[in-house]
Amino acid sequence: MVKTSMSRIALSVALSVPFACAAPTARGFGLSTTKIASLVVFGDSFSDNGNGTWTLTNHTWPADPAYYDGRFSNGMVWPEYLANIIGAYKLLDVSYGGATINNSIVQGYSGKDSTIPVPSVTEQVDSYLRYNFNRSNAASTVSILLAGVNDAFFAGDGLDVRGLADSLTRSVKKLASKGIRTFVLPKTQPGSLLPYYSVYSNASARAIQDKFSRDFHGNLTLSLKAARLPTSVKILLWDEMGVLKSILKKAQSSGSSITQPCLQGVYGEEPTRTLCSNPGKHAFFDVFHPSTKTHHAIAESFAALLRNSGI
Repeated sequence: MVKTSMSRIALSVALSVPFACAAPTARGFGLSTTKIASLVVFGDSFSDNGNGTWTLTNHTWPADPAYYDGRFSNGMVWPEYLANIIGAYKLLDVSYGGATINNSIVQGYSGKDSTIPVPSVTEQVDSYLRYNFNRSNAASTVSILLAGVNDAFFAGDGLDVRGLADSLTRSVKKLASKGIRTFVLPKTQPGSLLPYYSVYSNASARAIQDKFSRDFHGNLTLSLKAARLPTSVKILLWDEMGVLKSILKKAQSSGSSITQPCLQGVYGEEPTRTLCSNPGKHAFFDVFHPSTKTHHAIAESFAALLRNSGI
């Protein structure tokens, strides 16, 4: 393999969208004019579209009837909106709520009390290559691998951050070896912005999420550089924390709550379960997950990232 230059890794940021828009910006290296035939998404409950944990648990989690068709939100999640925005022919979302990057490093769980083991991104990738991979459209596939918040949630400050970064890089190498050339990976982690951390947790728990976000970015960059990926592989690093901060700022300025979720009590953070009457005025649907309106905003930023990177 040819050693890749670090200029092939796009340190990309897309900040936006419709709670009120700031101009989206992104910077990509190695422009591509290939139409996106398919999106393949590996991840956790932020991207689980109801085909993951809801199916795994035989339609028992998420349990509250306010969740939309097995999603951890009150409507569609960002991969679904993104596929519609960019006109992707096919969306394959194999994410699982509660997933970590690699279960052999940090086991991921779902359920109210986090007792249901779920496949990690590593296992999601292996399963995809075994059962769902289509080589004929590999070159026009965008592969999105986003996870990490659950790793910090379950492991605390004892994280093997370089091990997690290397695991994600190995997954990229597996996919690239099959002909996939475009990837989106996390540049930052948004955990500390979630109401669970900003309202219900102590400063130490928030600090762990913030430190993990900083450390993971540096370690992933080093891991990708050491991987010697082919120069034909294009990697975009998604500033998830920066994007969510921008969305929350716009939401707050338009009168939406960014700390009080619409659905409360389903994770035991409140003594009783309550549901708001105006979910469109809440940036988060529960203490961990965005509302579908926020998901749409995330998708708009993601589309800007791809567009401005020449994809």
